[in-house]
Amino acid sequence: MVAVARSAGVDTWSPCWRLDPESPAASWVNDRCGPSGIAPEVLLGHRIVYFRAGLLAAEGKPVADRLAGAGELAGSYDRLVGAMLEQGWPVPVDEARRLGDGRWTPGAAGFRRLDVTADVAMPSAADGLATLAALSSMARVVPGLRPVTWPSLDGRRLETIALYGRGRRMLGRIYDKGVESLTAPPGRVLRPESQNRFDQRMRRGVETTDAEYVRGLFHRRFVPLWQATKGVTVAGPLVLAGKLIELVEATDRRRWAAEAEKRKYVPGPRDVTASQAERLAGFMVLRATPGRRLHSRATDYRRLAELRRLGLVPTDAGELEEIEVDVAEVLEAALDTEHWRRRDG
Repeated sequence: MVAVARSAGVDTWSPCWRLDPESPAASWVNDRCGPSGIAPEVLLGHRIVYFRAGLLAAEGKPVADRLAGAGELAGSYDRLVGAMLEQGWPVPVDEARRLGDGRWTPGAAGFRRLDVTADVAMPSAADGLATLAALSSMARVVPGLRPVTWPSLDGRRLETIALYGRGRRMLGRIYDKGVESLTAPPGRVLRPESQNRFDQRMRRGVETTDAEYVRGLFHRRFVPLWQATKGVTVAGPLVLAGKLIELVEATDRRRWAAEAEKRKYVPGPRDVTASQAERLAGFMVLRATPGRRLHSRATDYRRLAELRRLGLVPTDAGELEEIEVDVAEVLEAALDTEHWRRRDG
């Protein structure tokens, strides 16, 4: 399988500015946004939002029809500010500064939001759908991540994996971009997306938001998941049964070598006996049988965790049954693509 990242950069952003909440400018903004705090008009694809503590923000895409490279953000920012000023929005030009009493001077306050993502083209629909299924399983073993899956409308396939932290905030997601944008069949284009929200202490201005910073936001979110998927094989029951046999044979060779050298044999984390392999292979076959369940859900979780420990993840039954996928390769394609360093994403 060869997965190729075809673009990378910023999808959605939210630059913001501080106003003196007691000033005439803030009163004008408050009247224009109304009780909802959201202006009725859309400007360059951005909605304008005002928070009554004195924060004015725009939220949209820095480039309308594709991902924006880090080098494009400054130009997009200048165009947005120019358009807002033309429409009468009192956008401060200078940088906001924090005063000793906790208040802020009016000025630019950096980004509230930066969604950083990459689009990965998959060699086949089966590879893409199997990869989504595998990532859903592997995300459960990454500390601090809680995956929530969303199926397609017909319920026949997985379309989105939402990644939550310990609270209720979504940290990122991995979804079928081709289906979402109606540009490709299911499974052909996957999009891992890091959703970053910054409080006032962590906001960075456009002048310091360079390619390394944007790429770092993506890496921070997906490197732990990539590390969890290294050496993991995703496949159907017959392929994984073959992998189990290979593990049994490798275990036997290590045991025989220890006996020949008259030393104590110490089992390793990927050692499998013939009886364990038979039990796990039987579990996978029964699990792939639609509408039938012989074990409790807790037993299913234990068996799947045992398979994950061995680097094996079974796909669901159906058209994906005998596909074999290297999941780490997909994330590696997104993490290491040259698109992060290109000006135009």
